[in-house]
Amino acid sequence: MYLTQTPTAIENITIIRRDISKADLYEQLAEEAAELAQAANKMARVMRGTNPTPKTEEEARNNLIEEYTDVVNVGTNILDIHPDWLIGDYKLYRWTKRIEEKSQKKG
Repeated sequence: MYLTQTPTAIENITIIRRDISKADLYEQLAEEAAELAQAANKMARVMRGTNPTPKTEEEARNNLIEEYTDVVNVGTNILDIHPDWLIGDYKLYRWTKRIEEKSQKKG
């Protein structure tokens, strides 16, 4: 379905970078990030089942994957923004510490 375009990815990236301003690309990234947030909220609703939605878990997950892909595509391929894995490691460490601290307060 998605892989039937004639131009190569490199050609598409070149056209987008050439014809769309940086400011517009950052707005596109913000829009895609907002759509990802909505898809994540929908997935949580489906999983909990306390606020019914007509989407199945498979539909919600597929939408989440599509929106995440859009964010990564615009961020990485178009704007050349890449994750900083040292920051990622630190954030995981900080998150783990919070979980441990909460466990200690309960125990």
